[in-house]
Amino acid sequence: MRSMAEKPPSYFEGVLQLRDTTDEVLDWVYKEIERAGRTQIAMSKEVRGGVDLYLSSQHYMQSLGRQLQQRFGGILKITGRLYTKDKMTSRDVYRMTVLFKQLPCKTGDVITLHGEQWKVTGVGNQIALQNVSSGKKMRMLADKLANHLRE
Repeated sequence: MRSMAEKPPSYFEGVLQLRDTTDEVLDWVYKEIERAGRTQIAMSKEVRGGVDLYLSSQHYMQSLGRQLQQRFGGILKITGRLYTKDKMTSRDVYRMTVLFKQLPCKTGDVITLHGEQWKVTGVGNQIALQNVSSGKKMRMLADKLANHLRE
């Protein structure tokens, strides 16, 4: 297996897409990549709504995406597409895309939804909510909640 030093600086196995994130999240990602030393940033692109980081290790990128979701809460989507076939082993080679979209709320925040006050008790791909007045609990997909909060 080749080491990172043998790979050209433009080599990448996937794209980490960071959308609607705060500066705190971006700083944490850059520091974490530098601290771990398991991947290199081949390229960084400013796009509408965020940043795309082209990373040299798809496995580390997926791990980083899960860490982001646990630490900051938000929507995480991991997808892959067939890129080529390895000439030596005839195995399929995939380029991965990891999308992390930070939500406008975090655990402990109180939000208004359908005219009622709800406390956010947990954040992940599903958001756990508890009604402030009645104590009723419910879960909502993060995508759906993000759309409601934008309205």
